[in-house]
Amino acid sequence: MKRELSSNLPEAEEYLKRTRKSEEVFREVSGLIPGGVNSAIQFFEPYPVYGVRGWGSRLWDVDGNEYIDFCLSYGAMTAGHCNPKIVEALRKQLEDGTLLGVPSPRVGDLAKEIMRRVPCVEMLRFTNSGTEATMHAIRLARAVTRRNMIVKMEGAYHGAHDYLLVSDKPSRMVLMGSVKNPATTADSLGIPEEVVKLTLVVHFNDADCLERALKKT
Repeated sequence: MKRELSSNLPEAEEYLKRTRKSEEVFREVSGLIPGGVNSAIQFFEPYPVYGVRGWGSRLWDVDGNEYIDFCLSYGAMTAGHCNPKIVEALRKQLEDGTLLGVPSPRVGDLAKEIMRRVPCVEMLRFTNSGTEATMHAIRLARAVTRRNMIVKMEGAYHGAHDYLLVSDKPSRMVLMGSVKNPATTADSLGIPEEVVKLTLVVHFNDADCLERALKKT
C-alpha cells in the first residue's frame, strides 16, 4: 500500500527522494512489525528513516544520509554515540556476561554516584524505559496520596502506558477541548474510557489551567 504525504511541500518531496532505501525497509518490516517500528513515537508519515550507524553527535541512515542527532535517543545518549569510555566499559562487561537476569552489586555503585551528584535524591530505582519510570512514579504517588487522579501536559509524551498516552496530539480540533479546559482524549484505541477519565490534561506553563484542573479533584 502506497502511503501518501499529507503535504506537497518541496521539503517533503526531497525527503521521499533521499530516503528510498528507508521506504524499502519500511515496506518489508511493516509486514512483520506493526507500523514498522517497535515504539510508536518513532513512527511518522509517510515512513521513518532507518538508521545503521552513529558516531558522536551524528547518525547515518540506510541511504547514507548524515544527520545531527538532536534527540540522542530521548536523552539516553547524552554522551554521544560510540563514546570511547562507554564502549570500553561495555566491552569489559560483555566479557562477564550479556544479561545476567539477577541483581548486580554494581547498581549500588551507580546509585551512590547519582546521589553524590544530586544530593536531594534519597532513594531511586532504575528502569529500562521512560514508560516504566512514569508508570512506577504514578503508582508510588497514588500509594502515598491515596488519590487516583493524575495531571499531565497537553501535547507532551510521558510514556506509552494507558494513563499517559492521552492528549499527546489530538487529531481533530474538536478533540482538544477549549482553551481554558483542554479535553482528555485517548491517543489510541484499546485504552479504556474509565482509565482516560483518571487523567486530567493542562496546558504547559499555564498556572491558571493547572489550578482549574486541580480544583476538579
